Amino acid sequence: MVQFRQGDIFIEKVTDIPSGAERDDDGENDIVLATGEATGHAHMIRRRPGIASYSTAENRYLDVSDTALLTHEEHAPILLPAGRYRIVRQREYGPDHSHDVHD
Repeated sequence: MVQFRQGDIFIEKVTDIPSGAERDDDGENDIVLATGEATGHAHMIRRRPGIASYSTAENRYLDVSDTALLTHEEHAPILLPAGRYRIVRQREYGPDHSHDVHD
């Protein structure tokens, strides 16, 4: 299984993107996967041809035909090879709550 982690973002290679997933990027701008509440820094896929982002009610996905560069101001960049990926935002659980982690 191919997996990557950058701060509070976990990325895993999947076989397919679900058929009900809808494209959620405009095809022109960088794709923001998550923005930090405290710093405003973003986990971002730099726009290149052949990269598309999709969402379902539960998950977000990337379809990468060549390579994709994942960047963040406080983390080392990650080069994703061609493939399909599920994006998971780290969550914090407590007895009375659960919420996304923001770095």
